[in-house]
Amino acid sequence: MDIRDYQEWVRQFDQARGWDLCPGTDTLAHVLEELGELSRCVLALEGYRTVSPGERERIRENLGEELADVVTFLVKLAYTYNLDLAQYLAANQAKCRQRFGEGSGSYSCEEYLRYKKESADALLAQYQQRFGKKE
Repeated sequence: MDIRDYQEWVRQFDQARGWDLCPGTDTLAHVLEELGELSRCVLALEGYRTVSPGERERIRENLGEELADVVTFLVKLAYTYNLDLAQYLAANQAKCRQRFGEGSGSYSCEEYLRYKKESADALLAQYQQRFGKKE
């Protein structure tokens, strides 16, 4: 699917319903609402709460729907302010390539994961000091 085609489809879809008259602030509120729903899915999939295998698949499917909702409202914001989103995405792609190169950047994933592990180990030690070690 071409991003420009999708942006035009959203614009026409909204115009047919009068939704194109909604101000950007309302659309932004919808983006934030959808991000909250997206966050609940990610937290569940990352183990923030226990979910059954069947529930896990349902949440994963819902994650896809919530991602699409967020993207659609972002596309709506772009057309609201008469921005060619494809143009800005291409510019962002070039910026990322310049900043991080094609293969590896200045800050590797391994360094990031090492930092996350050290942070988690420190938090676990604090927890165990406060509540005792759980086996």
